[in-house]
Amino acid sequence: MKKRIALFTLLVAAVTTMTACGDELNPNKYVTLGEYKGIAVSVAPKDEVSQEEIDTYIQTAVEGQTTYQDVTGRAIQEGDLVNIDYVGKKDGEAFEGGSSAEGGYDLEIGSGSFIEGFEEGLIGSNVADTLDLNLTFPADYTSEDLAGADVVFTVTVNSIKESVVPELTDELVPTLSPESKTVAEYQQYVKELLEEQAQTSFDQAVQTTAFQNAYAAATVSEPTQELIDYYVEQTMVNADTYAGYYGLEREAFVTEQLQMTMEEFEAQAQEMALEASKQELVVRAIAKKEKLTVKSEDITAFAEENMAMYGYESAEAMIEEIGESEIEYYLINTKVLEFLGTNAVVTEEVQPDATNVSEAVDAVEEAVETATEEAATEETTAE
Repeated sequence: MKKRIALFTLLVAAVTTMTACGDELNPNKYVTLGEYKGIAVSVAPKDEVSQEEIDTYIQTAVEGQTTYQDVTGRAIQEGDLVNIDYVGKKDGEAFEGGSSAEGGYDLEIGSGSFIEGFEEGLIGSNVADTLDLNLTFPADYTSEDLAGADVVFTVTVNSIKESVVPELTDELVPTLSPESKTVAEYQQYVKELLEEQAQTSFDQAVQTTAFQNAYAAATVSEPTQELIDYYVEQTMVNADTYAGYYGLEREAFVTEQLQMTMEEFEAQAQEMALEASKQELVVRAIAKKEKLTVKSEDITAFAEENMAMYGYESAEAMIEEIGESEIEYYLINTKVLEFLGTNAVVTEEVQPDATNVSEAVDAVEEAVETATEEAATEETTAE
């Protein structure tokens, strides 16, 4: 969640150089702050880390060290990793995206990566076997040409490997955590890690709720059109990015994957942009009043710390592409949230989850996240 919020802030909730110049973003022109320091905050109690959670984390980490060894003398079973060549045909003609690349395709049997019946049809086959799988694509498949279509996949089994999950031993521990040398040390490390994550989630809930309350207490006039337009444009840029996962243009992505018209999408983008603009002004008003600032060395330090995680070779490259003013606002936003959380009067009680920004923001963001996850699993039209 933390990374998701950070990316959303950097890519969407960002201020441009254009709107950051002059006094156009002087927040005192737009914002009258209400109560924000020592504000009452009600959040769910911090999660207590259970032994079951520790064991689950460790088991997942151990399984992540799974290796595969060649199998001889038996047929394909559930859980095997097989290398296959395949060609999919509809009405006797190979269809686009339905054939494996040179070198074959590595498929874990039981992963659910391919359409129903494909993986199940390989169970019981041996190396060098070639078989035809008569299958039907789902009626709601994303490709209209293949939705509900009867097809035949001709599959050749090149190799079979079985998984070998290691045991948790002192020898394995350093591969899981360089800081740990024994199983006992690793278990303690995991316990502390999960407790830290629980504390971080709790702190974020306090900060988010504190800002929501401070925002609700503030009076905000209409932001500049330049700022609103920037947020709208960033929403459209992000839509184009997500559409690219499907190889679609923006309008096709919105209508097919988000299931809304362009008019509805643009209206939500406008609503989102107005809300985000007002929130930025409140953030900057609090920062100004509390003298929370960001220096150029803070921006450089942030880029140096995060460049690898975001795929940049240098801090300079990250700053150049994202923008110095965008990172500056992200850091100001972070400082304001931390300030509000530190000064909040917190009451812990069970309650429904609160939304971060608005229902419109969450609806669009969750929809595109779901679409992205689905697209990532569809490496070929057979998958």
